[in-house]
Amino acid sequence: MSLRLVALLGGVLAAAALPATMEFEEFKRAFGKRYASPQEEAKRRSVFAATVAEIEAHNAKRLAWKMGVNQLADWEWGEFRETVLMDAQN
Repeated sequence: MSLRLVALLGGVLAAAALPATMEFEEFKRAFGKRYASPQEEAKRRSVFAATVAEIEAHNAKRLAWKMGVNQLADWEWGEFRETVLMDAQN
C-alpha cells in the first residue's frame, strides 16, 4: 500500500476541498495541526512533502481522478493502517 491510498481514503474524510498542493504552514493552519516537539514537526514536514510530491506526480498523469491534500497528509502509511483501517473480518 502507498500514500496514494492514504490520500484517496483520507480525501473521503476531509471536511473541505483544498488545493492539490499547499505549503506546510498553510496545511497546519487549515487543519489545526500542532506537534509535540520540533523533532516531531520536522518528521511531519518530511512526510507531508513526500505526500505532496506523490499527489503532484499522480495529478500530472491526468487520470480520471485527482488526489489532494487532506488532514492525513502528514501521516505515514503505518499510522493510517493502524488508526483508520479495520482488521480483516472473517
